[in-house]
Amino acid sequence: MKTKFFILICLIFVNWSFCYAHKVKIGRFEIVQDKYRMSIYACGDNFEYWDYIYIDSPWLEPIFIERKSLNNFLSYTIKAAEIYKQWTSEIEKNGNVSNFHKHIEAPTDVMVLEYSGNYTKSIDIMYEKACPIKLSYDFFVNAIGETLLECNVVMTSYNQTPYNRISFYLDSVGVDDFIYVLEHATERYIENPNVKTDKLLDFLSK
Repeated sequence: MKTKFFILICLIFVNWSFCYAHKVKIGRFEIVQDKYRMSIYACGDNFEYWDYIYIDSPWLEPIFIERKSLNNFLSYTIKAAEIYKQWTSEIEKNGNVSNFHKHIEAPTDVMVLEYSGNYTKSIDIMYEKACPIKLSYDFFVNAIGETLLECNVVMTSYNQTPYNRISFYLDSVGVDDFIYVLEHATERYIENPNVKTDKLLDFLSK
């Protein structure tokens, strides 16, 4: 009995030393080879599921994907990746293409949350203050002929024509890594040591 109580106290101390909400880094990878990296976190209070995904973009403001929106987001991303690879193959055959954009249509509106404030020390606070915004993908060929999948958020200011603002880019390797991380978000979240500790504490306290 004393041993069990001692283990419980130790686990409580370890778990308490971290923030109440779990912030699990589920992926960090190169999104444009040898140039930029992106980190992705799954965040939540529960040890069985996450509440939202935080994408730390190296370009502009961070975006959040709520759990209820992930399937729609992932379906569009997979479709965009397939089209991106197909169009990349065609561009490589033809050559001499640069500074080219082409929008990739989504079956339905894909919504995320975006935080555009100055406070970036707390993921929770950024999430609470983030606003819904439409997301879209474009096929992009840069000035030197490299093809990229460009992820944008669609700005809709009052009395102005909607316009795209870049959130992040993905190359052919980065897009596969991005999809893999999102597909395994729950698995990586519940296997995190802190989340597993929370589950154990809950079991021992009953």
